[in-house]
Amino acid sequence: MYLSFSTISLCKLCKQPVPAYDNEIADGASSFLDSDTMFWIGGMATDSYNKTYGWHFTDGANFSYYNWEEKEPSGISARPVCIAMMPSGGGGQWSAKYCTGSSSADKCSFACAYPPINAPPTTSAPPNNTTSLCAPKWTYWNGSCYMPSEAHSNLAGLDNSCATMSPNKNGHLASVHSEAENFFIASLTYPKPVLLGVTYESKQWWNLDGTSLDFTKWYTSQPSNLGVNTCVKALQMDPDMTNEWVSILCDTDTYTYVCKYPAF
Repeated sequence: MYLSFSTISLCKLCKQPVPAYDNEIADGASSFLDSDTMFWIGGMATDSYNKTYGWHFTDGANFSYYNWEEKEPSGISARPVCIAMMPSGGGGQWSAKYCTGSSSADKCSFACAYPPINAPPTTSAPPNNTTSLCAPKWTYWNGSCYMPSEAHSNLAGLDNSCATMSPNKNGHLASVHSEAENFFIASLTYPKPVLLGVTYESKQWWNLDGTSLDFTKWYTSQPSNLGVNTCVKALQMDPDMTNEWVSILCDTDTYTYVCKYPAF
């Protein structure tokens, strides 16, 4: 199957493409894919980049390994830019490709990866998506647990429902602190836009969970409609809006949203 990165990376079953953190993972992936077929791995850049700068893995892991082809990553004006790998026939080397392109040249095969559900305990930092660290129906990612839902309510009512559904009553509408987290949260509700835990009060933007607002991703001419009951939606991937944010009047309505609570 050949798809754009935006389609396969939001697959509800797979959650993430093969991350290719190191040679062992890259070699394992290339061993079961057609050696003549390029496939997506879970790397992305949303701003300026070079071989080592500006990239992140979509599951939150550190970008500490790379295997670029000669003269790669090439300069691509459109954003976001993703990484495609040529398996064993190409030495597992990487090239940069436009994530959301619609031409046949912008589509690749893909492989998915997830850690064993019954993985043995470790004294190091837990791997992403470790289900045992979260309550049933919640998904672990990078230190927090997440669960998508849909309900007819206002912003305060949805935030309260997150607290009610979380095991320690400490859940909130999800705050976002990085490009990778923004991408991950959007993947949980794809293809629907997701209401975020951000609100505008006293002429300031706030995260409802009390964390600092250290990341934003506003779409062109946004935010707008600033006033009482203003909140934020992340729009889903297409060539013009890559999980970018728009402000809306958050009256009582039916919303798709994601709850979040700390895993530790």
